[in-house]
Amino acid sequence: MEQFISPPIPYELLHGPLTAPDIASARQNGANCYALYRLARKALGVEENLPSEGLYEAVLAVPSLGAEDRTGDLRVGDGISFGPQAPKIAIDRFMPEFDEQGYLMNWRDFPIRHIGIVASVGGDTGPQILHASQYDGKSTIWPLDMFQNFPRYARQFGTHRTEV
Repeated sequence: MEQFISPPIPYELLHGPLTAPDIASARQNGANCYALYRLARKALGVEENLPSEGLYEAVLAVPSLGAEDRTGDLRVGDGISFGPQAPKIAIDRFMPEFDEQGYLMNWRDFPIRHIGIVASVGGDTGPQILHASQYDGKSTIWPLDMFQNFPRYARQFGTHRTEV
């Protein structure tokens, strides 16, 4: 996971997997959390057909990302999703609204706001999560416990198991 933080990739909210399809593009143009997640999984050798549009579509394709917290058995490479502690709308009640180009218009109401990937487990600080941080403005690794200190990331939703 070192390749994603040294040097760090700039955080850019609107630069998803289609804008940052590889690490060189991400370094040049920046990447959001979902783009970094997909790049890290690819670096681990995970070939999958995750949607390239955005995090909402990924949660539809991988329902475990929207499940209740299942973070007790994390492994390196697992995805983990985050959102506000008390979202405006429950995940099962969210009704997407798309514009003419197919972009999700009401993404701010979607309960899952962020995704990271487990970079390491164990140690004194517990699981370490690689993510593209809007707070740090770049790709970084935080201890899992640190996420609860930020309103946007306070609730852990679910995981996406990676077999590597």
